Amino acid sequence: MDLVEAQTKQLQQKNELNEARLLALQCTTIIQKQREKWHETLIKKKTFQEGDWVLLYDSRFQDLLGKLQTRWLGIYEIQ
Repeated sequence: MDLVEAQTKQLQQKNELNEARLLALQCTTIIQKQREKWHETLIKKKTFQEGDWVLLYDSRFQDLLGKLQTRWLGIYEIQ
């Protein structure tokens, strides 16, 4: 193989790699959109009115798995 053939082969391989990357990117974006749509269907819309009492979820303790540790902050009244 001479130098020109090696360069063209290398360019061809790079183009194939770029095509594979683009295909993977397209697939991941499609999957992300599907998951987002699925997730949105599971979330229930909550409407709060003035005078309602609510608990605030503290997401800082999401990774800590303590049985007796509370993950909710106070009782708040909507104003």
